[in-house]
Amino acid sequence: MNKKKKLTFKINQKPSFKHKRQMIRKPRPSLSSTKRHQASRVKKNVMFATGSALIIGTIFGIVMLKMFATLDETSSYQSTHISQTTAPHHANHTKRSKQSKKTHLLSELQAYVIQAGMFSERANAEALLSQFQGKDVDGVIWQRDGYYYLFVNVVSNEAAAKKMIKLYEQENLETFVKQWLTSEVSHTLTEVEQEWLTSFQVIWNETLRAYTENNDLNFERWEQLYKQTMKTKEMQEFLDSSKPILSDLTKDPAIFLLKIWLAYENFIYSLEDSTFP
Repeated sequence: MNKKKKLTFKINQKPSFKHKRQMIRKPRPSLSSTKRHQASRVKKNVMFATGSALIIGTIFGIVMLKMFATLDETSSYQSTHISQTTAPHHANHTKRSKQSKKTHLLSELQAYVIQAGMFSERANAEALLSQFQGKDVDGVIWQRDGYYYLFVNVVSNEAAAKKMIKLYEQENLETFVKQWLTSEVSHTLTEVEQEWLTSFQVIWNETLRAYTENNDLNFERWEQLYKQTMKTKEMQEFLDSSKPILSDLTKDPAIFLLKIWLAYENFIYSLEDSTFP
């Protein structure tokens, strides 16, 4: 009987089902798709910002161009007006500067000297000069490049110089021939002073040749040359300091030629704007 009841219980028992709502869940997006979506949003933002900047920049550029165009027209007018007013004065000033700073070239002076000695101290050169003067032979001490040269004669060519060496040997005076020159020099003295210095070279060479060939010397040309007055202070000082040397021309032409040549070299090498090799 117990078995029947159990059976009845199982048959009459109705199973109860709780109907659960089935929730339809959307699938979650994957990580890669999320990143693509974010990148797309960033790209759109960047494109929008770039476009906005371009538009704003274009508008600003047009406004600035108009402003600068107005300023350029104003400044162009002012500069043109000013340059037209001041240009003639500037041109005249430049023209005067070029005239006052014109460069001139002096050619070299060269000859053959009779040298008695060369010393590093002037006292030794003076001592030897005294020995020559004791035999009625005068000389000129020429300082150059830290040395003191004693010259006792000068001629225009080497053959004449060698003949003179033999004359000094007869007096037991030791000498030898040396070619000597003053280099060409460029300077910015005036046209008149350039002409004077060129005339100096011409007359000096003529006097040298006349002395070498035992011809008459033209003293009047030297006097006329030194009667001129120079404009620059340094040039006039050279004339005043070298003019007394003219008296040696009639006493000892060789000493005159050496002294006036030395004075000339010292002067042209002392010019501040002079250049030479």
